[in-house]
Amino acid sequence: MQEIVNQVIENGVGTLSYNQKERFEDEVESLYIEECPVCFQPISFSDMAFVIDNGKCSRCQNKWDKMESE
Repeated sequence: MQEIVNQVIENGVGTLSYNQKERFEDEVESLYIEECPVCFQPISFSDMAFVIDNGKCSRCQNKWDKMESE
């Protein structure tokens, strides 16, 4: 599975074979987030873990942190 995830990170979902895409959809896509749920800006695949953990992208988190410190 890691090979499929690496391919998606490097080349995008569109480069997967039919079987790879089926497996990716079954095992990973339920966690796949294309945009920040707060600012609706696209996020990279590698930033998804941050968004899943924090509920917002790092840009939104930085804005939030800045407002909190003022």
